[in-house]
Amino acid sequence: MKIEAPPWREIHLPGLGPLRIRDSGPPEGEPDAPTILLIHGWTVSADLNWCRPYEPIARRARVVAWDQRGHGAGGLRTSGRMRMEALADDAAAVVRALGVERATAVGYSMGGA
Repeated sequence: MKIEAPPWREIHLPGLGPLRIRDSGPPEGEPDAPTILLIHGWTVSADLNWCRPYEPIARRARVVAWDQRGHGAGGLRTSGRMRMEALADDAAAVVRALGVERATAVGYSMGGA
């Protein structure tokens, strides 16, 4: 069974740089559908954690996922130590960059901390 993942696209986070995200956009005919942020766990990537739920969630909500700092192919690269507070700030920056007023964060392992 082939599962469709939202397409990758690049956004710019002010003060942080470019970040590749998966963004399904709102479901067809539902422009006011909720936005769900899927935040992956330690040492994996967005696709490793979320490949199976992308499609079913995207039927009812806008799905946004990305590789966190130092993870995967598209995560932000920084020279300093990675801090949990910085990861939370990154998620807030993604929401602002997308112009989303409200989002629900769903995290796995480190992504839920």
